[in-house]
Amino acid sequence: MSDIYEQELARAQKELAEREAERQKSLANPFDARSEVSEDARYISGRIVKHLWIIFVLLPVVLGILFAILK
Repeated sequence: MSDIYEQELARAQKELAEREAERQKSLANPFDARSEVSEDARYISGRIVKHLWIIFVLLPVVLGILFAILK
């Protein structure tokens, strides 16, 4: 029983040390390029999506309404 407890305690301490090392590493460089998107990229992509929506959705609707009124 004591042997299992010691093994589990050693495993938990090792895992805790690994987590602490990862935390220290992330504090040194808080931006992880593999899993995070920069604010600049979010801003640019938002503007691109907005303009594409205007061109392909709003503009045809407005032109259709204008053509229907002027017809």
